[in-house]
Amino acid sequence: MSKYNEIAKDIRQKISNQVYGVGEMLPDEFTLAEQYDCSKMTVKKAMDILVSEGLIAKRRGYGTIVKEAPLFNVHQLNRNDKKHFGLTQKVGAKRVNSKVLLFQVIPASEKLASLLNCETNSFIYEIKRVRYIDGKPFALEEIYMPISVIQGLSEKHVNKSIYQFIQEELGLKIKSAQKIIRAVKGNALDIQHLHIHKHDPVMEVEQIVFLADGKVFEYSITHHVYQLFEFQTVIINE
Repeated sequence: MSKYNEIAKDIRQKISNQVYGVGEMLPDEFTLAEQYDCSKMTVKKAMDILVSEGLIAKRRGYGTIVKEAPLFNVHQLNRNDKKHFGLTQKVGAKRVNSKVLLFQVIPASEKLASLLNCETNSFIYEIKRVRYIDGKPFALEEIYMPISVIQGLSEKHVNKSIYQFIQEELGLKIKSAQKIIRAVKGNALDIQHLHIHKHDPVMEVEQIVFLADGKVFEYSITHHVYQLFEFQTVIINE
């Protein structure tokens, strides 16, 4: 394990054990570099990992603070496995299509601003679309993204692959996601667009997604047809 991963793991454990409590300032990078007998750059890499996981936040002119417990259990994704990011990349050779129900710019409510780590009333994209695999409805997505982070998104991109636009055209690196997966009763939109029965459940995935620099670029709620939904993960006890 690299030195910066060791440092991130140690600080992560200290946050979990409340050695560093919520709202508490972490030692500065110079102090941590002395503590872990390493360079400030190594400490910075470790801190960037924890920022991307939503555990800490850097405040300019103030320092680094331990955030409130994440809304979701952190599911750290393999940074080299793009299959975790975006439906188009997950299904491979299968044909993926989208039907855009809504694409507009709105001011961020207090709740959405908190989730997206942006200012209240700052402009964000609101997107609702149905995703189809080989012509069959698979998922109904409700997506919010801050314009300050994802610039130049258009309905052309929403019709295809948003993540492909982010990674290939904007050159941004998607790092990690916090997710909740639950079964819920399908609503009227699910019945209409996913072609499910009135009393059928759907699998709901609520998530916040981070870029490599720790910025939040997406908050979304997606309803999946339960018969077609499968979640796989690997748990490693380090």
